[in-house]
This record gives sequence, C-alpha cells and structure tokens, in this order.
Amino acid sequence: ADKDEELYSGRLNDWRENIEFKLPRKSENDLPGLDELPLTIDKLRGSSLSGLDLRPLKRLSITTPDLPSPLVIEINTSPVTGKMRAQRIFQGETNKANELTFFMVKKTLTEAKAIATASDDAEELSQFGLDRPVLRMVLELFDGTSESISFGEVISAEGVPRFYFRRNSSRTVMEMTGDDFYKLASRPYLWRDARVWVFDIVDLNLLQLTRRGQEPLTLDYSDLTQTWTAKQGSTNATGLLNENRANRYLEVLEGLDATRWLGPDHAPAINALRDPAFTVTAVFKRLGEAEAPIITKTLRIAGASNEGSSAFYYGQIEGEPHYFILDLDTVTQLAETLLEDK
Repeated sequence: ADKDEELYSGRLNDWRENIEFKLPRKSENDLPGLDELPLTIDKLRGSSLSGLDLRPLKRLSITTPDLPSPLVIEINTSPVTGKMRAQRIFQGETNKANELTFFMVKKTLTEAKAIATASDDAEELSQFGLDRPVLRMVLELFDGTSESISFGEVISAEGVPRFYFRRNSSRTVMEMTGDDFYKLASRPYLWRDARVWVFDIVDLNLLQLTRRGQEPLTLDYSDLTQTWTAKQGSTNATGLLNENRANRYLEVLEGLDATRWLGPDHAPAINALRDPAFTVTAVFKRLGEAEAPIITKTLRIAGASNEGSSAFYYGQIEGEPHYFILDLDTVTQLAETLLEDK
C-alpha cells in the first residue's frame, strides 16, 4: 500500500506540473496586442466552465439522471504517508480513483472555453436542457468555497447534440463543444483505478499463455524457491524457458494498467474479443493454506484492427463486465516470447 501511495504521489506531482494551467511570463516590452485584450463580453465575463481556481480542489460530486447515487471523487491525505490521494466513492464503496481521469476533468473545467453566450438572462431553462440537466457537478475547495455547474443537452433539428452550462443559479447560459462535454467523465467506470487486476505473485501457482495459432505455454511457478517449469502443449520446455524474461513478465502482469476503461456494451471491444489474439490465465492458491480456494483469472486481449498491428488493444478480465484499452507498448511486453529458439 505504501509503495502504491508513493507512486501515486509521484504521478500527482508530475501531472500537476504538466497539466495545471500556467500563465506565460512576458517581459515589460512584450505588451499585448489589441487582439489579445478582453474586449468582448464573453472574455470579460470569463468563459471557462468553472469560475474557480481548481488547484485546491478537495471534492467533486457528479450527478446524472442515470446514476442511482452521486459519484464522489475526494482528495484526502493518507494516514500512513501523509501524502495526497484521490478516492472514488460510489454506492457505499470507496476505492482508488483513476488519477489521469481526475486531472483530465480538472484541466477541462479550468481550460475549456464556452463557444458562445446562449443567454444573458435565461428565464426558460428548458430550451437549453437545463431544466433537467444531463450532468451536474458540485466542486468544493479545501477552504470551503464551492460551486455548482449544471449541463444541459438539446438535440437540434438536424439531430446534432448541443451542450450548454450555467454556474450555480446564474441566469447566464453558455454553450460549449461536445468534445469538452465528453471529457467530463460522468460514467463511474471512467473513474476506476487504472490497475486492471489484483495479481499476487506470492500466491501464483500456474500461468498459461495461449496465442492464436500456437500451442499453449504452461508455466508452473514457485515463489518460495523462485523456480519455473514449462510445457509447450504436452512437451516439456523447461530447458528452453528464459527465466529472466519470465520474471519480467510477472512484473508486467502485476503492474498492468489500462489506458482507458470502456463500458460493458462497447461494441468494437465485444467484436474484437470474440477471437482474442492471446489470453493469459493465472491460477492462484494461498500459500500454506490447504483449504484456501483456487482462484483463476483470465485476461483476453485483441487488436483494435484486424489488419496488421494495432495502435491499441482491447482487453477484458473474464467474468467482469467492463472492457479496457491497453497501449501498444504494454501489449508488446505481454506478447514477448519466453522460450529460446531450439
């Protein structure tokens, strides 16, 4: 746990430096041109989605018509290390929040701009979909300052969705782009921790790697002695196993992170994984406990493209509803050949 929190804190600082909004420094002689002056009403008003400085954001509450209860993202301090960490609280369960999603949403709320003022004095909110918002976010800072932002959707006569927002109970309504709206990550699965599974090397008994068109490679592993035996199909392949590669492979599996989580009805992932390029099956049994249950986890992976190599791959842990995306570098490591040539 301490190692995970230390890693999270490191990422937190890196992303804060790279993603937080920074004003460029200008010399005294570098005066703004006329086109840089905030002469329009929108620029004078401030057209970002949030009117707050979100660097000290403590709590983000997300409500949509589809959610049975609010999805809450909370920043607090670890009682063990004293470092900051993000948590996802949903339907009575508290888990790690996805760090990259958290910073993407903060960046969007801070830097995304309205494309137009829809109304300076809106009386009828239904024309902007704001009488029944499709999304409502409540932002709370560490000093107790808070802000509510409501988002509405209206489908045009051409069937194109248009998105609007207003802060708190303001009568000013602004229009925003669909791209920025979808970056706000209103689905709970988008906030899942990036770690794909709990992979306990200590309890690992067996690993089976199955690649399309090849016989399965079965590896027996003992963490106690840190030794391997291997079979390719029914043939003993222990002598061909590169144990250094096999040990690195375990490290990749233990630290497997998704680039992005997908919903359970994501059609491209469903179609691709009907015929996975390869699967990884891990069998666990708690060491020294004769009555401990045997736990099997299977990871299925398939390319996003059926032709040549893919820029990214779809994955799923069998028995879990959500799909996810793995980047090419991660899949390249998972596809490494563990046996030496004969």
